[in-house]
Amino acid sequence: MKKVSVDIIDHKAHHQRRWFSATGRWSYHVKRDEKERSDEAYEKGDDNLKGVCYFLHRFGVKTAASCEGHFYKKDFFEQMWKDLVKEKKVIKTKGLRMVEQEMNQSMIYYDKSFELPWKSFYHFYNQARQYVKKGYLGILIPRQQKWLYKRLKEDAYKTQKASITYEGITAREKKYYLFHVEVRGSDEHMQGAEWEKVAAYLKGCVHERWK
Repeated sequence: MKKVSVDIIDHKAHHQRRWFSATGRWSYHVKRDEKERSDEAYEKGDDNLKGVCYFLHRFGVKTAASCEGHFYKKDFFEQMWKDLVKEKKVIKTKGLRMVEQEMNQSMIYYDKSFELPWKSFYHFYNQARQYVKKGYLGILIPRQQKWLYKRLKEDAYKTQKASITYEGITAREKKYYLFHVEVRGSDEHMQGAEWEKVAAYLKGCVHERWK
């Protein structure tokens, strides 16, 4: 088993990792291998993303690990930290049961040298509270659907709070055109409204093609 990490990483690197859940609300991750991606993850995703992910999957477009963006209060992060500390002890002693979010497969992860990357709750809190506010969705367009790649790249969708940007062809798999959707609302209501606009835009692109 590859070494599991709990570090905060750039949202744009989410597609390069496999993601796991344990008992708490923070996710673990490992480097992704060459295996095919699953379309099942949307069923367990955030509410603002389930609909658009399901729609894209129906048309053969895949999505990477995503997050709608959350505006949690401090006590939520305090509980997260307590969960992480407990899980660390389990990992170092008997092994922690984790479930892969994409394929819904479980495993036991044991590592007697495992440590959290944060020295204290406040180190974790100062990083995590900003990180989780940003909404992100990775879109992976199969290379045979070049028409959609061209449309998204030419449109370069952008509002005051959201954008869709093109990165390139996925480095490892060489199968997909990779786009990043980023949403930065100032509160949950605005975040939801921006995701609705993004979803309407993406659905419009596909419907125009097939009308």
